[in-house]
Amino acid sequence: VTLIQQRAFRVPAEQKGPFLRYLIRSMDMQQVLVFTSSGHSADHIAEKLNKHGIDAASTHGKKSNHARQKALADFKNGKIRVLVATDVAARGLDIPAVSHVFNFDVPSHPEDYIHRIGRTGRAGRLGKAFTISVPSDERYLRAIESLIKTELPRGTLPEGYVPDTGEGRPDRPREERGAK
Repeated sequence: VTLIQQRAFRVPAEQKGPFLRYLIRSMDMQQVLVFTSSGHSADHIAEKLNKHGIDAASTHGKKSNHARQKALADFKNGKIRVLVATDVAARGLDIPAVSHVFNFDVPSHPEDYIHRIGRTGRAGRLGKAFTISVPSDERYLRAIESLIKTELPRGTLPEGYVPDTGEGRPDRPREERGAK
């Protein structure tokens, strides 16, 4: 855990997806693991990332073994930039180069948080773990902080951030796009 920088962001529920895309792009993240609470959500997030030009795949227990193996192989060899997974993938994944882990859905069990963020910061490398939360997640964040005996630094939407509406508008602050 000492090799993992952790941060939690509170955003409105409808901004979770656009904010995830914004962070991936603005920080030029290359090998990102995103955890979500359901297979349906994992598929949906991967689909949205692909729609917005970020190569992604999903993996979860309802996918065939072949589909899970292909997604993992594509992620490991850099063919895709983002792997979206459920907690099924949190345990047992050993991908040393994962630079960033996202908790797109805050886990309801604090132990799952430990397993999720443990996918980064491996082999002596630094890692970053971001949690995207909504106000109703606060009790889960407090339980995680109690378990890890550390307060997660909190962040909010950056000033000037304008979400991608799906109409070709990038997920980046207005001033970076040249707007006033």
